[in-house]
Amino acid sequence: MSSHLNLLPEEALRRQLIRRQARRWILIYLVFFLMAGGILTHSFTESRRSGTELEAAQRRFTPVNEMIQESEFFTGEIETLQRRESLALELSRNRSFLTLLGTLSNAAAECEDNVNVQSLVFQPNQNTSGQSAASKYELTLQGIGIDNLTVARFELELRNSGLFNNVELTSTGATKVGDHDAFMYTLVCHF
Repeated sequence: MSSHLNLLPEEALRRQLIRRQARRWILIYLVFFLMAGGILTHSFTESRRSGTELEAAQRRFTPVNEMIQESEFFTGEIETLQRRESLALELSRNRSFLTLLGTLSNAAAECEDNVNVQSLVFQPNQNTSGQSAASKYELTLQGIGIDNLTVARFELELRNSGLFNNVELTSTGATKVGDHDAFMYTLVCHF
């Protein structure tokens, strides 16, 4: 049995229950918002602190970033210089071939252009014995001269050019060029 009796009308009891429930929910919401505010404040503070640390780190590493940029710049400069160097080396190799052609042309001109080079074979020296073993390259010339004397003079001019270590006349033979007699020759030059 109950020791007290509630004489309030049902409507008042209902309002009283609703108020109690509303106070509970308000309290729950208040606690929730306080906790959320604390969490947001903490997050904001951490975010600002992290931002400050990031700025400090960026200031500390600015010289490192500058060195990286300079390194990349100098790497590009080195690559440019290496390309220029390889081009210069290639040109120097081509110049030696141009020197060779100039020497052949001068020797032919000394023979009053009575000698003609029809075939020119340039290759590494494959002979490992004799005088030609010290030479790196071998040049084989085949052509036509108007006579043996002209071919011999051409051989002498090539020897006297100073470009070749050894010049050998390996073969000659008579031939006809049109209605004229001529002499075919094969010269092997080592350098």
